[in-house]
Amino acid sequence: MVLTIRNVVYQGSFEIENVPVLTCERCEQSEVVEAVKDDLKKLLHALARERTTRKVDFEKVSEWAHVLVQYAENARVPLRDVIGERIDDLLDLYLLAKSLNDEDWMREIQDRLKQVI
Repeated sequence: MVLTIRNVVYQGSFEIENVPVLTCERCEQSEVVEAVKDDLKKLLHALARERTTRKVDFEKVSEWAHVLVQYAENARVPLRDVIGERIDDLLDLYLLAKSLNDEDWMREIQDRLKQVI
């Protein structure tokens, strides 16, 4: 199976960009990467209730999606290195949020870190 990044149209109204999908090269069957399925389900439920957003970048909703998009864009770099870089980036942001005493931002970054650790 090969990692691909796709746009998914939900209920003909919502476009979800940057969804990591595994595709079989022989039969061309595709499935959403297991690590992001729960995040995608939560997003789909939110979109079904919201009805306002027409386009969503899944990479901004799911840290695993972000990591896998980065990996897909440069597959020569080992996945563990891409994960490490993202953790470093989030820790840098956390330090900035802490220096600004922005507790909401700190919580958001903690939640993002939990997704990839």
